[in-house]
Amino acid sequence: MRLHGMNKDAWKRYSKEGSWFYEVVAPGFKYNTTDINAALGLAQLDRLEWMASKREEVAKYYYKAFENTPEIITQPLKLIVRQAGICMSLNLIWKNLR
Repeated sequence: MRLHGMNKDAWKRYSKEGSWFYEVVAPGFKYNTTDINAALGLAQLDRLEWMASKREEVAKYYYKAFENTPEIITQPLKLIVRQAGICMSLNLIWKNLR
Protein backbone atom coordinates (compact mmCIF):
# COMPACT_ATOMS: atom_id res chain seq x y z
CA MET A 1 0.00 0.00 0.00
CA ARG A 2 1.37 3.38 -0.89
CA LEU A 3 1.22 6.64 0.99
CA HIS A 4 1.73 5.04 4.42
CA GLY A 5 -1.94 3.97 4.43
CA MET A 6 -3.29 7.50 4.07
CA ASN A 7 -6.57 8.00 2.24
CA LYS A 8 -5.34 11.09 0.31
CA ASP A 9 -2.36 12.01 -1.77
CA ALA A 10 0.46 12.91 0.61
CA TRP A 11 1.93 15.59 -1.64
CA LYS A 12 -1.37 17.31 -2.38
CA ARG A 13 -1.96 18.03 1.29
CA TYR A 14 0.69 20.75 1.03
CA SER A 15 -0.81 22.44 -2.06
CA LYS A 16 -3.82 24.75 -2.45
CA GLU A 17 -5.99 21.93 -3.79
CA GLY A 18 -5.16 19.66 -0.87
CA SER A 19 -6.30 19.59 2.69
CA TRP A 20 -4.42 19.22 5.94
CA PHE A 21 -6.94 16.58 7.01
CA TYR A 22 -6.33 12.96 6.10
CA GLU A 23 -6.87 9.60 7.73
CA VAL A 24 -4.64 6.61 7.98
CA VAL A 25 -7.07 3.88 6.93
CA ALA A 26 -4.71 0.90 6.88
CA PRO A 27 -1.13 0.14 7.79
CA GLY A 28 1.04 1.32 4.93
CA PHE A 29 4.52 0.46 3.86
CA LYS A 30 7.44 2.62 2.91
CA TYR A 31 10.60 0.79 2.03
CA ASN A 32 13.49 3.18 1.69
CA THR A 33 17.02 1.94 1.74
CA THR A 34 20.03 4.00 2.56
CA ASP A 35 22.82 4.68 0.12
CA ILE A 36 25.12 2.64 2.35
CA ASN A 37 22.83 -0.41 2.19
CA ALA A 38 22.62 -0.06 -1.58
CA ALA A 39 26.41 0.15 -1.89
CA LEU A 40 26.86 -2.92 0.32
CA GLY A 41 24.33 -4.85 -1.77
CA LEU A 42 26.04 -3.91 -5.02
CA ALA A 43 29.44 -4.89 -3.65
CA GLN A 44 28.11 -8.25 -2.52
CA LEU A 45 26.58 -8.96 -5.91
CA ASP A 46 30.11 -9.25 -7.27
CA ARG A 47 30.79 -11.97 -4.69
CA LEU A 48 27.43 -13.73 -4.98
CA GLU A 49 28.67 -16.82 -6.81
CA TRP A 50 31.60 -17.26 -4.41
CA MET A 51 29.40 -16.83 -1.31
CA ALA A 52 26.80 -19.28 -2.66
CA SER A 53 29.43 -21.92 -3.38
CA LYS A 54 30.94 -21.51 0.12
CA ARG A 55 27.50 -21.92 1.71
CA GLU A 56 26.95 -25.03 -0.37
CA GLU A 57 30.31 -26.42 0.78
CA VAL A 58 29.41 -25.83 4.43
CA ALA A 59 25.99 -27.45 4.02
CA LYS A 60 27.54 -30.52 2.36
CA TYR A 61 30.15 -30.71 5.11
CA TYR A 62 27.45 -30.86 7.79
CA TYR A 63 25.41 -33.32 5.76
CA LYS A 64 28.38 -35.68 5.52
CA ALA A 65 29.27 -35.18 9.19
CA PHE A 66 25.80 -36.20 10.38
CA GLU A 67 24.76 -38.79 7.78
CA ASN A 68 25.89 -41.77 9.92
CA THR A 69 24.68 -40.36 13.25
CA PRO A 70 21.53 -42.22 14.36
CA GLU A 71 20.52 -39.43 16.74
CA ILE A 72 20.28 -36.87 13.94
CA ILE A 73 18.29 -36.82 10.72
CA THR A 74 19.30 -34.29 8.09
CA GLN A 75 17.16 -33.08 5.26
CA PRO A 76 17.82 -34.84 1.94
CA LEU A 77 20.90 -33.48 0.21
CA LYS A 78 18.89 -32.65 -2.90
CA LEU A 79 16.89 -30.15 -0.81
CA ILE A 80 20.01 -28.25 0.15
CA VAL A 81 19.90 -25.70 -2.61
CA ARG A 82 22.41 -22.93 -3.05
CA GLN A 83 20.15 -20.18 -1.75
CA ALA A 84 18.98 -22.02 1.36
CA GLY A 85 21.99 -24.19 2.16
CA ILE A 86 22.85 -21.95 5.07
CA CYS A 87 19.45 -22.81 6.61
CA MET A 88 19.97 -26.56 6.81
CA SER A 89 17.80 -28.12 9.49
CA LEU A 90 18.62 -31.05 11.74
CA ASN A 91 16.05 -33.25 13.47
CA LEU A 92 17.02 -34.89 16.73
CA ILE A 93 15.71 -38.36 17.51
CA TRP A 94 15.18 -38.09 21.27
CA LYS A 95 14.86 -41.82 21.95
CA ASN A 96 18.31 -42.39 20.37
CA LEU A 97 19.94 -39.78 22.60
CA ARG A 98 19.64 -41.89 25.77
